[in-house]
Amino acid sequence: LKERLDLLEHSGKDSLGERWNIINPWDLYSAEWNLGVYIVNGSSSLPMHAGAEETLALFFSDLLDILPDMKLPLDKSERNLEIKTVSSFADAFRMSREKLDYFVLVNFTETSRTFSASAELFLAGTGESIGRFDEMRTGQGMVSDTLHTLSLSLSAALPRIMSIVSVDGDRVLLDKGRWQGITKDKDWIVLRKDAGQPANVDAGLVYSSEDFLGTVKVGELSEPLSEGIYTAAGDFNFISPGDELFLLPVPEINKDSLNTPDPAFKARLLAIP
Repeated sequence: LKERLDLLEHSGKDSLGERWNIINPWDLYSAEWNLGVYIVNGSSSLPMHAGAEETLALFFSDLLDILPDMKLPLDKSERNLEIKTVSSFADAFRMSREKLDYFVLVNFTETSRTFSASAELFLAGTGESIGRFDEMRTGQGMVSDTLHTLSLSLSAALPRIMSIVSVDGDRVLLDKGRWQGITKDKDWIVLRKDAGQPANVDAGLVYSSEDFLGTVKVGELSEPLSEGIYTAAGDFNFISPGDELFLLPVPEINKDSLNTPDPAFKARLLAIP
């Protein structure tokens, strides 16, 4: 944490931001998955701290919300994260399906020597279970250690996502950087905005081949931003700000049939002065 705070303190001037004329890169919108956290009434066992479920769930939600690819809803005050207690899975599904990408049911168990937490991750659109994550710790700091590790495990189950801020030829500016764990020389697939849908598949995402626009290889990093080189899937560059990137395998798609006009149209287009 100290290292990350030091990086933030010394990143007031961002070289990529200045180069791309971004006044405050830390204020840019970042592509994230919308995720809700719910407690099922009566699912926890906290004999020594009865009634602490909401406090624990709020702490867990805070840990999730600071991770780079997740955004949790705020309560009516718009200052605190929203935690809801529900009577069943059905209630959580009903509350989530119209406005979230994922939702999580959490529960907590303590004994005199141990603390454990479980989180089951679901698709908000279909209610399908993505997976269950369980952590247990003993000793000093067992609560914070358990919830911190659980948040990282759950985060790793979601596809990494970022979006295009600006385009200059084959160079693209992206909305996440070193601070969010982006590294150099990785190939990200590019999809049209909102084309990638969370799904219970190995890659965690489904999309139409028509929405696959190509790839971006990240080549330069600052704390809040990164820059990459775009390679089109077809003959022409169709990307624009807002299109989204995912750290997923590049699909095997026939380039001859993707984003490629017929030869006569292509000849007329290239003949335009």
